[in-house]
Amino acid sequence: MLVAMGLTTLYLLWLLKPALEPQQIAFYHWSAPASNFFLPVALDFLGFWFLLTLLLLATRLRGRVRATLWTALLSFIPWAIVQNLHLLELAPRLHQLDRCLFLTNILATLLVIAFWRPAFVPRFERIIESTGTVLVFLGLFGVFLILELAFISGQASWKMRSTHFYLSATTTVQPHRILWIVFDELSYQQAFEHRFPDLKLPAFDSLASTSTVFTQAQPFDIYTQNVLPGLLSGKRFDQTRTHALELSLHNQATGKWQRFDQQDTVFQDALRAGYRTAVVGWYNPYCRIVPAVLCLEHARPNSRPRVFLLHASPAHLIPKGRHQAIPDRRLQRSRHSRSKPPP
Repeated sequence: MLVAMGLTTLYLLWLLKPALEPQQIAFYHWSAPASNFFLPVALDFLGFWFLLTLLLLATRLRGRVRATLWTALLSFIPWAIVQNLHLLELAPRLHQLDRCLFLTNILATLLVIAFWRPAFVPRFERIIESTGTVLVFLGLFGVFLILELAFISGQASWKMRSTHFYLSATTTVQPHRILWIVFDELSYQQAFEHRFPDLKLPAFDSLASTSTVFTQAQPFDIYTQNVLPGLLSGKRFDQTRTHALELSLHNQATGKWQRFDQQDTVFQDALRAGYRTAVVGWYNPYCRIVPAVLCLEHARPNSRPRVFLLHASPAHLIPKGRHQAIPDRRLQRSRHSRSKPPP
């Protein structure tokens, strides 16, 4: 069983990378339950291990079938290592090398099938015994990875369940609603400035006719991952670092790393001014990094928040005359912190 686990670890190490890498970038952007992210990875890994275990148990008798199976498994290890190095982003993909290794593996297996002799049994058994010892240690490493995966999954599930939204203590409703749209990958030029003649966007036209449009703003960075946190907090960040459910930022002014402070955002300013808040976005998991400043009642369908950020994808639209309702510097400075899409 440990031998099969060792082979599985060699073949599928790349599969565990998104779930076990230190920054966990893939999971950071995951919006569904944690189990939906980690469970398929574990099932694929363990399913492959189970099939290998059955194959090895079915070929315990010495002979052509056992030798052929072990030749195929062992000869594919170099090809699998090269694939892992590429998928783990440790080496570039070399297509010629991939093809040569793959064809060599197939050829070695066919040669064993074609030229097998009973006299080869002792030599093959010595090879199987020596490589089996190494695979046992790799199997122990694979068991450790699965246990680590289970631990991280449980920790992430607990953190997601313990997320607390802001509970509004007042029933006061501000007379005006602020809808803040941040363009990122959606073309601002096509939406408002230089639209194709046949492209009709009545909803955007209606919104623009009663909105303030911030144009020609200069972002302090070209990457959305750096610009958006700065947009919300009014600070300049030149690097971001993620770990599971947390977001850390490198402050360009102080030169230090700091955790993203949801209390130091435009959402907190809106709450102090008596507004209720909500956000919809695709890049950052807003409901996990700013839950304490998002109203719980607006996490439900058919809610009607008064301050609403929509990260659609490079302009900000705020209803005319309404942006003064939040008297904090961040909303006034945000027009200079807009994300600019790469060319």
